[in-house]
Amino acid sequence: MALEQDMGVKLFDRSKTSVTPTVYGEIVLARCEALLTGFDQIERSVDHLALSERERFRISAGPFAAELFAVPALSALVGRNRWTGGWMVVRDWRQGRDDLLAGQSDMAIGYFAGTGHPDLEYETMVTLPVSFFCRKDHPLLDLPEPTLQDITAYPWTMTRLSASWLKILPADLRRAGTVDALTGDFIPAVCVDSLSSMKTTVASSLALCCGPVEAIRSELDSGLFRTVPLHRHWMKYTFAMVWHKDRPPNAGLVKYIEALRQQVATLKR
Repeated sequence: MALEQDMGVKLFDRSKTSVTPTVYGEIVLARCEALLTGFDQIERSVDHLALSERERFRISAGPFAAELFAVPALSALVGRNRWTGGWMVVRDWRQGRDDLLAGQSDMAIGYFAGTGHPDLEYETMVTLPVSFFCRKDHPLLDLPEPTLQDITAYPWTMTRLSASWLKILPADLRRAGTVDALTGDFIPAVCVDSLSSMKTTVASSLALCCGPVEAIRSELDSGLFRTVPLHRHWMKYTFAMVWHKDRPPNAGLVKYIEALRQQVATLKR
C-alpha cells in the first residue's frame, strides 16, 4: 500500500478472499524477481567485503624479523587457510612506529630497543644473540680480539638504529656511521632497509653488519660470511610485537599472531 501511494497507482485489487494484481501490479511483479536477485547479490558482496575487512591486516616488519619469523608465519597462515588478506612492508624501527601512530599499519614486528611510546602496546617475542659479520676475507678476521674501535674503523650496513646504540659505541664513530641531527638516531654508513641489501653490501665490500646469526646461517655454512670474534653482553636483539592501544587486533590479525607465535617457538627450539 505504501508503494501504491508512492507510485500513485493501484497495484492490487483486494477482496476478503484474494489479492489480484492490476495491470500496473503485473509490471511491478515482472520486474521484482530481477530486483530482488540484484539486491541479494549486493547484500552478499557487502557481507563478503565486511568479512574481508575484519580479516585483512597490515604489518610493518623489521628486516631481521621479516626474515626469521614474520614472513614464514604469513606463509604458514596462507597455506593453512588459503587466505591472502595480509599486507607486509619491511621497515626500520622508526618507520614501523610511525606507521602505527599514523594508522597506516595494524602491527609492527621488530627490534625496538630504547624506542618506547606511550600510545603503543609492546609484547616481547624472543631474544636472540647477535654477531657482527663480514665477508670471508675481511681484514678484521686477522685480529685475535677486535675491539669496538676496530669495528668502527669500517662502514656499517644496517637500518637506522635508535640513539641507545650511541651509549654503547665509542664517541668517535669513525667510518661506522653518523648521528641524525634531527632525531638523534644512529645512521649507518650504508643505510638500507632490507636484509638482502645488507648481505649484498657485506659480500661486495668491507662493510660490516650486526644481526642474529640465524638470519645468515646459509652464508656462514657456505663460507661466504664469517662472524667477527667480538663478544659483549649487549649483543642481543629482543624482538617484539607492537600495536596501537586504541586499535586492538582484528580477527585476521589474531590468526596471524597465533601463527607468528608458533613460528617463534620453532625458532627457539
